[in-house]
Amino acid sequence: MSDRKAELERKKARLQALREEKDRRRREKELKDVEEAANRVILGTEGDRKELDEMLSSLGVAPVSDILSSISSANSLTPDHSHNHTPDTSLLPHSSPNK
Repeated sequence: MSDRKAELERKKARLQALREEKDRRRREKELKDVEEAANRVILGTEGDRKELDEMLSSLGVAPVSDILSSISSANSLTPDHSHNHTPDTSLLPHSSPNK
């Protein structure tokens, strides 16, 4: 009887190992698919962005890459007020205090 029990335990352990391996392979495949999709998007839009940058430069406008980098650096320097429910007073129309 104990031989049967030991055999069942070995089979359970083997089955668990197979399931874990299958899950690991599935996660790796999903990660690889996401990376490939991201690379396709980056490579696909890189040419478009270069053309856009050239057109903007010919018009005397800063290229998209410069604008994006300035926005990201500005965002990293300013605190996030989105959690604060107080409106930004710089966006409100100026009214005279005499009203």
